[in-house]
Amino acid sequence: MAKSLLQAVSECRIQHVKTLLGFGMNLTQVMNNTSGEGVLVTALKIEDCRKRGKMFNFLLKNGANHNEVDRHTKRDVITWACYLGRENEIRKLLDSCQGDIELCRKDKYGFTCLHYAAMFGLKDAVYQLCTGLY
Repeated sequence: MAKSLLQAVSECRIQHVKTLLGFGMNLTQVMNNTSGEGVLVTALKIEDCRKRGKMFNFLLKNGANHNEVDRHTKRDVITWACYLGRENEIRKLLDSCQGDIELCRKDKYGFTCLHYAAMFGLKDAVYQLCTGLY
């Protein structure tokens, strides 16, 4: 069932996700066996920004763990958002989870979310992350 949930998230099928949640699926315990990524990272990888935003917001509102860390790269959700250049989702995470995000967490390569935001030229994200550190 976890695989079905991750597939529904990646295909941005919100109704299917709602149905699976109704059957007792828990968003905080679902990880992809091969990539080690959870539902929020799966949503961050949706290419269409409108669909991605809808799915990401839906998952956050329904209790997805914004602090989950994938098993392979050791990146958390905010770091993945910076790595993928998802500025809207970075803003959403910082606004909705303020004070409950580890901004100094390093991935297995030694980089933080701020490193990735700066490397990929995400000026607004860099500003938001720096002001979020204080």
